[in-house]
Amino acid sequence: MLQKRYIDVHSATVKELRAYIANEGKRLNQQLVELQKRHKTESSFGYKALVDASKNREFLGVSKSGKLKINLNTRGLERGELQRLAGLINRTTSYQTITVTGIKAYYKQVFASLREKYPELKDMTDDQLADILETEGWESAKGTVGSGQAFRMVGTADSADKVVSFLESSGAGKSISSYVKDFNSYTGANYVWEPEPEE
Repeated sequence: MLQKRYIDVHSATVKELRAYIANEGKRLNQQLVELQKRHKTESSFGYKALVDASKNREFLGVSKSGKLKINLNTRGLERGELQRLAGLINRTTSYQTITVTGIKAYYKQVFASLREKYPELKDMTDDQLADILETEGWESAKGTVGSGQAFRMVGTADSADKVVSFLESSGAGKSISSYVKDFNSYTGANYVWEPEPEE
């Protein structure tokens, strides 16, 4: 019988809390290791929420291989501490993006929505769009020309690889016209920036 993925921490007994933490916590730690091995932590909202919340720090540790994990040792923990640890596991496993498969499914929906909104992206694969959105320069591009313009620009380039290379090499702080000129020159695009229409 499979251990349930969620437990009511308020009504569960100490024995049930310990069993849940041992079973579901082990599975969650395996998922966390997989995310780290595949370099998918930046794409996982669940991983980011786990790491960023200061209240979680007392339960976080590092495996022998240097991977982040949840410390599942319940020896000596009082009921309240067990409830907090089980609650942490509940919250983290509720994220669709806590698994590599969940990340793919989530971004498949996101990319379909992007292609619908920006027809310029219709010929790009999910992997190409993921590579673009995961570059460090993507946030800089959106900050410089605006989110909608950035997506339209991407769709006019010769190839997704050129866009990735451009985003990885371009710095912040350029004017819009300079940024667009550099983008066109680097990627073979012929994009003309226009102010976003008022909604």
